[in-house]
Amino acid sequence: MNKQEDAKTEALKAFMFRSNESADLYKAVLVICDLALQIEMSKVMSSGTLGEARIHSAGRMDAINDMLIEFQKLREEAKTHMS
Repeated sequence: MNKQEDAKTEALKAFMFRSNESADLYKAVLVICDLALQIEMSKVMSSGTLGEARIHSAGRMDAINDMLIEFQKLREEAKTHMS
């Protein structure tokens, strides 16, 4: 296995949680990420955000969105492996 495959395997193990406490933590992380996404979106859309500040917020928004998508894909894949 290469480093990427090792990292993916470790990530899947982390997302194979079954306890309520872990599920609650996962949900809290998703909520926090979603709030951060909304904040960046409002900055991007604000008429007071100009030039590089808008570009920076758009980049942050894209990164947060990518992270959320990856978390959700890992959780779904982990659920499939647990079945």
